[in-house]
Formats: sequence, structure tokens, C-alpha cells
Amino acid sequence: MASTSTLPVLPGPVPKKYSITGVITPDGPQVRRNILKLSDPKGDPSTKRQWNLFLQALTMFQGYDGKDAEDEATEDEHVNPTGYYQVAGIHGAPYIHWMEEPERGDRPGNYCTHGTAMFPTWHRPYVLLFEQRIVEEALKYASKLHKKYKDIYMEDAKKLRMPFWDWSTDYRLPEPVTTEYIDITLPLPGSDAEPAPKKVHNPLWSYRFKSELRRNRDFGITDDADFWLRWTETKRCPNEDGQSQPGVASHQLGNPAIPKERLPTDYREGTYKLVLYQNKYGPFSNTGWWRQHSMVPRSETEPMFHFSVEHYHNSIHNYSGTDFSVDPKIKKPVEGQMSHNSVAGFDPLFWLHHCQVDRIYALWQAVHYQEPFGDQLSERSRLPPVASMEAMDEATTSLRPFYMERSLSAGESKYEVWTNSMVQNPDSRGPNIWDYGYTYPEIPRRITSHRELQSHVIREVYLQYHPLNQGAFHFRDDDPILKKLAHGLDDPYRREWIVILRVKRYLVKRNFSIFFFLGKPSEKSHEWITSPHLVGTFSTFKSEPDVCANCKKQEEEDVTMKGAVDITNALYHALARDSIDAKLYERDKIEEYLAEKLEWRMLNHETREAVDLEKVLKIHSNGLNISVVSFLLPYPTPVDGFPDPEGPDKFRSGPSTPLDLDIYKPINHALHVGVTAPKRNIGGRHLPPPSPHGDY
Repeated sequence: MASTSTLPVLPGPVPKKYSITGVITPDGPQVRRNILKLSDPKGDPSTKRQWNLFLQALTMFQGYDGKDAEDEATEDEHVNPTGYYQVAGIHGAPYIHWMEEPERGDRPGNYCTHGTAMFPTWHRPYVLLFEQRIVEEALKYASKLHKKYKDIYMEDAKKLRMPFWDWSTDYRLPEPVTTEYIDITLPLPGSDAEPAPKKVHNPLWSYRFKSELRRNRDFGITDDADFWLRWTETKRCPNEDGQSQPGVASHQLGNPAIPKERLPTDYREGTYKLVLYQNKYGPFSNTGWWRQHSMVPRSETEPMFHFSVEHYHNSIHNYSGTDFSVDPKIKKPVEGQMSHNSVAGFDPLFWLHHCQVDRIYALWQAVHYQEPFGDQLSERSRLPPVASMEAMDEATTSLRPFYMERSLSAGESKYEVWTNSMVQNPDSRGPNIWDYGYTYPEIPRRITSHRELQSHVIREVYLQYHPLNQGAFHFRDDDPILKKLAHGLDDPYRREWIVILRVKRYLVKRNFSIFFFLGKPSEKSHEWITSPHLVGTFSTFKSEPDVCANCKKQEEEDVTMKGAVDITNALYHALARDSIDAKLYERDKIEEYLAEKLEWRMLNHETREAVDLEKVLKIHSNGLNISVVSFLLPYPTPVDGFPDPEGPDKFRSGPSTPLDLDIYKPINHALHVGVTAPKRNIGGRHLPPPSPHGDY
């Protein structure tokens, strides 16, 4: 358990605030690129220079102590507020106030927004802070180059932005983060010699701590501190000897029920549905459920309400950080930093991951540009933590500890705290990421019309995240239900099958995962993560309540989480695997199959043992509710026609007409109580659906 000793306090006076504005240059917003594109050895010369500058800047940032880059880093790096250690520590440990005076009654470092509507808004200026520091270090290095190189490298440093890891497309850890050493090819400061590769510790492989004293002091208050106090660098899926295992992380992030060569997981198709069809900010932003069920509108009980960007965020954190295939009866379970909220920010992978989370958020904003900030779950404000505990989080709620310097008259300025409205603002002239100096490949600055940009982004999402299995589609004349509906598109349809759930966040004190299978899972919990029957998971990502005020409040209020696990793709393959003569649109046949095959288990991350759900739910009767829903979703025909089901798996071009979400939308929702009612003792829904036909 976490220590109850006094939390650390930042020594010395509170420093001047750091202005987070984004990297603003005369050339306008620059593109954050997929790390696989930025690191491509076949890239253009400017891209290659930016990649090497990024590696150099990250190396300098990780060793930053306020002195020149060539000076040896010291223990001071841990207390310098703009060094890597302190910036990473904003996310959790060492739980200190970052560059601001504490408010009355504040707990140190009370910045957690997980499980709240402020999850994506708070993390945007946080990633901006990291990006600014990277560019500052890149510019510092470029400024010291010989005049032969200085100008061109200065220009490339100004164009440099954080890369993202697109785990929605390819769940495997990107190659640049999987090697302990890497070559950096840059001119040396002051030299006119040609750039030559220099092999260095890969700053994307791990962050190396500089001070054992600080590490013992700052991490001793967290659970699993016995591991982190021994390690001198961050670890991913470490074995008992503390060796990172990137291959294990990649394997865990995949979906064993789907053929490996195809590389889709529920992240891919879940991202498609999340960005296009989750049309309310509150449920999009986080895993929180309505605090009072009586307040839930009928439409919000439909499956799309259960999709959130935080759900996918949680899974990536857990399975890239910890090896869940270790038998706890043989070896002591070991957690890597990415799996633990308190220390996740120290792993460099955290920043690539959160850049992707921000990208998904930006895509969603471009599609649903009229949506205001909204809080669907809270009757109190998360931040500030003391001033307005009875109010819901609103657009004006602050995103501490992040500030922006504003210019006043007569050359004066003042620091203003970031607020939700600076991130989620439907009245802005365009996606407000442009205001902060960056964009993404799918959100070009040249398109200034909201409607035109919406259409463009919808097409990009369609091209990147559409379903790969064309054989799962059908047409109107194939489906008796579809024939009766007025929804008469000539395009293909697919019946989507989703497991939706609600679970008490603190049903288990520590983090937990729920594993879903189509087939009997092993009795050994460490075999679940690699089971060929595994079709999806749902995970928590929370800190210890005794060190995190937000987590403590959520525990006291017994909050409920929501989630959606898209099993459509895995179900399609499972039917073929089991030689079942059934199509996805044949509701009765699929319900019968799922009633027999669908299983779920809960894993306690601390013990790595199965949670006895039947025993737990006798005490917490409303602690877990599992349902299965389905709906029809039309997909627009590609320009060059819909391929033969036995032919290529990929769309070869964009939709033949603009994808109008008022037409191409989920229809014929059905709740399949027959699947889950037999398992009511472990949380299966058993209440009848709202209509006699099983439709919403």
C-alpha cells in the first residue's frame, strides 16, 4: 500500500510561471506527424533533419538541469520546473505544485482529471508544454551550429512538432521506441564537417533518472514503489529482472481472435465509430456514467453513449506497461510505469500516446464542431479542487497548473490560467489547435469552412479506420429487417455488435481489467491476455486515493464507469473459426451463438488473480452491468465500386458521395438480453428491453 507519510513540497520560492502558448511561428501551424512517417529513412531531407533534431532535443530535455546541454546533468534536474522530471511529474508523483501558488486547502499536485470531462481538455496544454520544451531544445542546439548549417536547421527546428503513435491503425509499438540505442545524425556544434551518425541511448526507449535520493523520496509514496526505487530508468512490460520487453507489449495490444496479418483491433473500428457517431462532448471525453440514472435521456442509453476516448487510452496504458502473461504463482508481478497513473508521464511512450489521444480529440472536434464543453457525470467541479465542489465542470473551469501569458497595454502582460473554453470552443473560427501552432495531417489549414473541413475529416476517418472485412457486409435485399425500414440506401450495411458495460470504478481498490471472450477462457488468469478466444477488454487507470484527491473523491462517491467493447470484427472471425452458418445481420442466430460463447472475467492488476465476481456482486449488487447491443450501420460505397467479398479487403478510394452523418447513421438498435441474462450472477443484464421487439 502507498505510504501515508507527508507528501513532498517543492523547495524554495515558487518560480515564475511558464507560458504555454504552443509553438507560434510566422509560417503558421505545423503538422504533428505519425512517428513512422517522421522517422522514415526514405523521407525528404527536411523530415530527416527534423527527426534527428527531435531525438537530440529529447535527449537534451531528459538531461536538462538549467545549464548548457553539454554540461553534465545533476540532481538539480529533478527540481528544475521545466526539466523533464518535473514536467513528467505534473501527471502524478512527486505530487507537488508546479510553478504556481497552492490554493487554500489544496492537496499537493492535485491535477488528476481522469474519469472526468476535463480529461482531453487538460491533457491538450500538457502535451503543448512538452512540445514547446522539445522545440526550445531543438532551437538551442541548432543555434550553436556552424553557419554552413545553422539557418536550415533553425528553420527545421521551428517546423518540428511532437509525433503521434497511431495505435488505432497499428497497435504494435512503433519501431523507433523498441531499441535501446539509436543513431542521431546531426552536424556537431561549431563544425562545418558533414553530419555523421552517432549511436546514443535512445531517449524514446526510456527516461533515465538522475538521482537515487530524489527517486526514493518522490516515489516512496506510491504503490509498487519497491520496483521503481530499484530501477534507474523507466520500463515497459518488464520481467522480474527489470528488463523491458517491447515484444510483449505489442503482443498484448493485439487481438488474438483476429488474424495477425490484418492488424485490426477494436481500437481501429472503435475509433471510426467514436469519432463519427459519438456526438456529445461529455460521453466522448471520458468513461464516467451519469451520476443519477433518472437524469439519463433515452437516447443516451444507446450504445454510442458508452464509447469514449478515455476507454481506449486506458487500455493502451495498461498493456504497453505491464506483462500480464506472467504467472503470479511463480513470479512476483511487476508493473512498468505506463500502467500506473502516478508515474506514467516519465515513460517517453506516454507523450506519443497522448499525442494520438489529442489527435482523436481534434478529429472529433472537426466533425462535431458545434458541440460545446459538457459534463455528463459530475455534480461537483474537479478543478479548482476546493472553490466550487458543488458545481459541475464548466467551460470556465481552470486547467491548472497551466498558464498563458497575455499581453496588456503599455508593454505589460499577465498570466491567465488555461480553461476548458480555450480547448473546447464551438465559437472559434476553426479547430483551435491552429491557434496553438500545430495541426494533424487530416486537418489541413487551407480549409477554413467548418462544413468543408467536416466533410474532409469524415472522408479521412473513413479511409483510415473503415472495417477491413468486406465479407461481413450485406445489402438491403439480404436483410428482412432492413427491407422493412425506410432507410433504403443502396450502399452496404453491417450489423455492429457491441458489449456495453457499467462498473463501479472502485469495485476493486486497485486497477482492474475485464476480459471478454468468445469461447471458454483458461482457468489461469495469466493466460487470458493471449487467449485465442479474447475479443476485447475494458480497463481502469486510476491512482491511489490517499495521494490523489480526484481519485479519493471518486472512491467516496462510488462513481460508475461506462465502456463499449466493439466485438464485430472478432465475432466475424469467430463465426468462421467455429464453422457457424450465420451472418452478422441474422440477429436470432447471433444472439444464440453469443449466449453460448460470450464469457467475461475480471482481473485484479495488483494480485493478477481473478476477481470472484459472484462473491463481490453479492455485496455490491449494482457493481457491474454487462449488456450486448447491436445496430445497423451503413457504409458508403467507394468511388470505384464495392469489391467482391472474396476479393481485396481494403477500400481503394474514398466514398462516392460526401458521407452525410444524418444519413449514414446507426439504425435499428437492439438490446440482446438473452445473451447476458443467464450470467446475471456475474453482472449480466437480465432486465427486459424497452420494447417487445428488443429495439430501443
